[in-house]
Amino acid sequence: YSNTALGEDRGNREVFTLAGKLATTGSGPFNVVTSLSYSEETNDGGEAVARDPATLESITGDFRDVLSPFDSYGDSQQWRGIVDAKYDISENVTLRSISAYQSLDERNSFDLTGRGLLNREIATDVDVYSQDLQLSGQTTEGRFEWIVGGQYFMEDGYQTVQDTVFYNQRAATIIDIESESVAVFGEGTFNFSDKTS
Repeated sequence: YSNTALGEDRGNREVFTLAGKLATTGSGPFNVVTSLSYSEETNDGGEAVARDPATLESITGDFRDVLSPFDSYGDSQQWRGIVDAKYDISENVTLRSISAYQSLDERNSFDLTGRGLLNREIATDVDVYSQDLQLSGQTTEGRFEWIVGGQYFMEDGYQTVQDTVFYNQRAATIIDIESESVAVFGEGTFNFSDKTS
């Protein structure tokens, strides 16, 4: 589509993604799998079609044209990483650690009316981290299987929302979120037979 007010073609979008995984091999007691990924996107944002409030028809006569004086945009970058490590303490007992991190940085602007009467810009930054520790095992005969562990989760988010209404910029709305949680868990299974537990 096109923005007649700015004389620009719109609707462009570019995406780049990179991902990889690294794992140890062999029969040793220690094994690690590391996963990393990165993605970014750049686009022209979103703009509504300017409509006649009485007929809801496009003011330009073409639903592929907008009349916004604002240059809408959209940009985002995201990182993600996971480290999954296992250590066999003995033949029947295993210690496992799962560490994960994710980061999101996003900026976008869009005209909700298609002619500059209400434009919104949003900036978001979020970081999330989690850590799991697990200890699992079974008896020598394999009759009893068990697992105990704990989890830690942390999220830190910050967002600003900036509105421009009838070409007047309003005070920004700021959202700041921090959260943490801790959990413990355990489970045991006794196998009475091959079919009953």
